[in-house]
Amino acid sequence: MTPIERTPETISVDTAWTEHLAGRVLFVDARRKSAYDRSQHRLPEAIRVDPEGGETLDAVLRSLPHGGPGFRLAVVYCDDPTQESSTAVARRVRALGLPDACVLEGGMPAWRERRLPLDSTAAAAPLDIGSAG
Repeated sequence: MTPIERTPETISVDTAWTEHLAGRVLFVDARRKSAYDRSQHRLPEAIRVDPEGGETLDAVLRSLPHGGPGFRLAVVYCDDPTQESSTAVARRVRALGLPDACVLEGGMPAWRERRLPLDSTAAAAPLDIGSAG
């Protein structure tokens, strides 16, 4: 099994929050559009990608800000208990040769349970493109 094929590493909610505050992570929202629209919230400064977006997904991932001061990791999350969408997107990040990616343990439900800050989906980042219904 190649490094790209293996299951991406996970990161705890607390560690992800600490790393975010230090400016070392970028949150990537891999929830399906219907779940994203229903929730009205996303993790702080997260960009949303369509996990089923194919070439559009690749284009969005290639445009992720990387290499900036302190940035080291894309933290991908979804709301699926199996983490299917976030795992697939994290693997895609690796396959494209982009900065490392990991999956947020417990996804959006775990973040909410810790009562950490959320942004409104109405204030979505400009990279919120490539969404199929």
